[in-house]
Formats: sequence, structure tokens, C-alpha cells
Amino acid sequence: MSEQKQELSFYDDLIKVQGALESVGKSSLNPHFKNKYANLTDILAVVKPALNNNNFFLTQKVLIKDGSEVLRTEITHKSGQILDSEAPLNVADRNNPQKYGSAITYMRRYSLTALLGIEEEDDDGQKATQQKAPIDRPLNPAEIATLQKIIDKVSEVDPNFSIVTMCEALKVKSLAEIKHNRFNNLISRLTEMLTPKEPKEEPKTEEASNE
Repeated sequence: MSEQKQELSFYDDLIKVQGALESVGKSSLNPHFKNKYANLTDILAVVKPALNNNNFFLTQKVLIKDGSEVLRTEITHKSGQILDSEAPLNVADRNNPQKYGSAITYMRRYSLTALLGIEEEDDDGQKATQQKAPIDRPLNPAEIATLQKIIDKVSEVDPNFSIVTMCEALKVKSLAEIKHNRFNNLISRLTEMLTPKEPKEEPKTEEASNE
């Protein structure tokens, strides 16, 4: 498979993952603020099937970079393409296993929801039945990076296309102003721009058809 086809496959499957991800229910209670939140187990129960069914697998590991610990989250596609992020692990007492483990769990949860744009259900669990429209959020850094990458590929095919021309068409000043509800559609449209169009067959003339 060519590099371009691999990238198209990556974006096609990423769109399917975004479409398959549902909001995550909140089953844990924060003892300090008494509010519910979705724990890591809740999130993985939604994320893993969506990733695995669309040719991705997830890894999260602690690394040392520049003398500091960071959590690296990687979502790897069968084509070899990777969507990733890194977040610092700020632990005051590394000699306390419980606090250290809690910090890793929290950052795993935070990094995964940010990378995939996962939303948590409202506290009453009745989001689907609410009448008012939900407030849409801006793109997160991982979505912006994904959009930037495919825009760069499109600009190689069409030199007149760029981030500036796309932002002008969308009437935004930067990619950071684009709302999440437009992300999947933009990826689909950009992917179509990368897909080679088959040449149209010339209609046969009467003279040629009689030969």
C-alpha cells in the first residue's frame, strides 16, 4: 500500500472511531467536591472497542524526558500511523505508591479523553433527553495536530490550498477557533481532496462505434 493510501486509511478509520465513541457515564464520586466523574475503567470500556474495531490499538507508558517523567499516549493504526500526546506527571511524593499510582491513573484518564475528544455525560445521565443544544467545544491540541497534518498533505497536491485559505473559507482566524462538531466533516472533505480522481471516459463518437 502506498504512503498516501495508508494515510487515507488512517483518517477514514479515525473518523469511524470518532463516530463510534459515545459519551461516558460518570460512576465515580470525587470525595472533595462531591461531584461524579467517569473513571479510567469507564473510559476504557468505551474507547477500546471503538479503537480495536477500526484497526487501532492503544498504549500508555511512563517515560523520562529531560529528567522529568511524562505519560505518553499512543493510538497506533495498522498502517503504522500514530496519533499521540505527552503529558507531564507532577507527583509531590514519589515515595508514596498510592499517590504515585493515582497521579498516573488521573493523567491516563485526562490524556485519553483529550486526545480523542471524549465527552462525559451530564450528572443526571439524561443528556440524550435534554431539549437545549449542547455547547460545542473548540478542537483540542490532538485534533488540531491531526488537521494540520492532513492540510499539509493537501497543500502538496494543491499549492493554492493552505491553512489560511481554509480558515478564510470557514470564517475563523485559526484552527484553534474551529469547533469540534466540524472536525469529522473537515477530515472527510480533506481526505476526498487527497483521493485521486479517475479520469472521465470520453464519449464514443458514432463513427468510432461503427468501426
